Amino acid sequence: MMKLSEAEQHTKLQAQLFTLDKQYGVNLEMIKIIGDLLPGVVLVNDMRTMKNAYMNRMGCDYLRKSAEELELMGPEYFVDEIFCPKEVSLITHTFKGVIERDDVAETMGFYQKVRPNKQTHWGRFYLSGKLLERNTGQTIMLGMAAAAHNNVLNQVEKILDIESPSPVQFQQFSSLTKREKQVLRLISQGLSNANISDLLYLAPYTIETHRKNINRKLGTKNIRELILIAQRFGL
Repeated sequence: MMKLSEAEQHTKLQAQLFTLDKQYGVNLEMIKIIGDLLPGVVLVNDMRTMKNAYMNRMGCDYLRKSAEELELMGPEYFVDEIFCPKEVSLITHTFKGVIERDDVAETMGFYQKVRPNKQTHWGRFYLSGKLLERNTGQTIMLGMAAAAHNNVLNQVEKILDIESPSPVQFQQFSSLTKREKQVLRLISQGLSNANISDLLYLAPYTIETHRKNINRKLGTKNIRELILIAQRFGL
């Protein structure tokens, strides 16, 4: 298997998180079942109450705390004992935007410094995160040490029996706006531009513009290719 660059590894992790949700319809209870099976760190944070709702064994081992201890910390979980305050502020702000948009298809990736306590050195992790379920404020994240190798990503797909999109495919799909994804879904259902125009209360030329932008971003040339991509990403 071809070795991925660091940037491609990051995109692959986001694609795996997206595919995991699409294929299994993940929720907190399911994450608690499969979390310890995965080779990386798996966690769920409640961004409304600012608490950790779940941490798998690998994450707990790194932080030297049990899942129960982390949950009981409440908002103190986010203090500078474990995380860098500036990074927490930026990540929290970004996730609150995702929660406001209530878009479970939106994924993001970021680096974060983590440590068990102030007496230890920072470890650098790359995490991929998304909204766990609509109207919950809970976010799920998959993480790996910044120096992780390709085999970590391969293990995720093997363990969960999923085949996530390639980094290029996922980047192309992620570049679509929420409206463009909506139009793509309707195109894949066989609706004409006129039908979509009536359904979305948009002018026909606006739908045609969306269609051209979708083809340009995805590199597609015909309706068959659009349908295949819509199916692959669960639209």
